[in-house]
Amino acid sequence: MEDLNDSKVVRIEKKENDNKNELKKFNIKETCLKHILVAMTISGCYNGNGRNCYKICFTVYRVFIFLALLAFIVKTASGFAYIKKSEYYGHAVVLGWNISGIITFLLTLKMNHSMFGNQERTFEFWNTTVAPQMVDLGIKFDHLSFRRKQIILCLVATVIIALVVLGCVLQLTGILGSGNTAMLTIPFEKTPLTCFVQVVLLIIGTFQANIPYFYMIVICYMLTHCFNGFNQYLDAEMSHDACRMPQTMQTLCQYYTNLCKVVADFDKDFRYLLGNIFFWNITLSLFILYVILRVEMNNFEIIGIMAYIFWLLLSMGIVVAMSVFAALVHEAAHAPLDNIYYINVQDITLEKLAQLNLFLSKLTGTQVGFSTSGLLIITKEFILTIAGVFLTYFAVLYIL
Repeated sequence: MEDLNDSKVVRIEKKENDNKNELKKFNIKETCLKHILVAMTISGCYNGNGRNCYKICFTVYRVFIFLALLAFIVKTASGFAYIKKSEYYGHAVVLGWNISGIITFLLTLKMNHSMFGNQERTFEFWNTTVAPQMVDLGIKFDHLSFRRKQIILCLVATVIIALVVLGCVLQLTGILGSGNTAMLTIPFEKTPLTCFVQVVLLIIGTFQANIPYFYMIVICYMLTHCFNGFNQYLDAEMSHDACRMPQTMQTLCQYYTNLCKVVADFDKDFRYLLGNIFFWNITLSLFILYVILRVEMNNFEIIGIMAYIFWLLLSMGIVVAMSVFAALVHEAAHAPLDNIYYINVQDITLEKLAQLNLFLSKLTGTQVGFSTSGLLIITKEFILTIAGVFLTYFAVLYIL
C-alpha cells in the first residue's frame, strides 16, 4: 500500500515538474520573445530590466538616441539649402524616413511606460493566465519552429540595417559616387569626424525604422500560432466525439476569450505604431513611385536610381509584411467559426447551449485583430484595398 502511495506521489511530482518546464517554455519574455526583445533593447525601444541602476543607465541611453534622431532630422532638413533642386527628392525621402523613425521611437516609449502603456501588463497576463491554460489544455505550441523563425526575422532586420549602412559608407568613401545627398555629411564638410557621426546617426535611425516593425511581426506570428493551436485542438476534440460539443467547452471559451484579450491589449499600443507605419510608408512609396515614373532620371547617377528602387521596395515591403501578418491574426482568430457551425446541438443542456451561443457571439460580434489607429481592423480585404490604391496610382502616373 505504501509503495502505491509513493508511486502516486512520484507521478504527481513528475507532472508538476513537467508543467513547470512547459510554463518556462511559454514565458513570454524569457523564452518566447527572447531574441526580438534583445534587439528592441539595443534599439532603445524596450527596457526589460527592473533594477533602478539599470533604469537610470537605460534612460540616459534613450535620451542619447532621441537626441541623435532629432539631430539627424535637423541635419537632413537644413541640407536642403546646400543641394541642387534635382537632389531634393532623395533628401525628402530620407527626411520622411527620419520623422517616421522618431515618431516610432516616441510611441515605443509610451508602449513601455508603466502608466500609459499596456505591454508589461499584457506580458504578465500571458504568463499568469494564458500560458497555464495552454499547458492544462495540452494545446501544442512549436517552440523550436517559432524560435527559428524569430531568429530569421532578426537576421532579416540586421541585413536591412547592414545594407543601408553599407550604402552610406560606400557613398562617403566615393566608391559609388555621391548618390543620395542625405547619406553624405551635408551641410557639414566631409571630414573623418563628420563621416563617423553620419554613420552613427544612420545606424540609430535605421534601427528605429526597422526593429519595432519586426517586433510587431513576431508578436503577430506568435498570436497566429496560438490561435491555430487552439483551432487544431478544437477540431480534434470535435472529430473525436462525432461533432458533439466538447466537454471542456467552458474552459476552451475562457482560454479563447483570454487570448482575444491579449490581442486587444497589444492593439492598444500597436494601433498607433501601425498607423504611423502605414501613413509614412505608403506616403513614401507613392512619392518614390512618382519620382521613378515622372521625374527625369538623366540627372541621377546609377547609385541614386538604385537607392530609389531600394527605398521603394523597403517601404512597400514593410507595408505588405505588416498587413499580411496582422491579417493572419484576424483570420486565425475567427477560424473556429467553421467548426462551431458543425457542432451537434441535440441532447445538450440549456447551460451548454448558452455557453455555445456566448462563444458564437464572440466570434461573430467583435472583430478580433490589430487596427490602424483604431480606425479599422487589418484584414485580407484591407490588403486588397492597399493593392488597389498602388495599382490605380501606378496606372494614372503611367498613362499621364
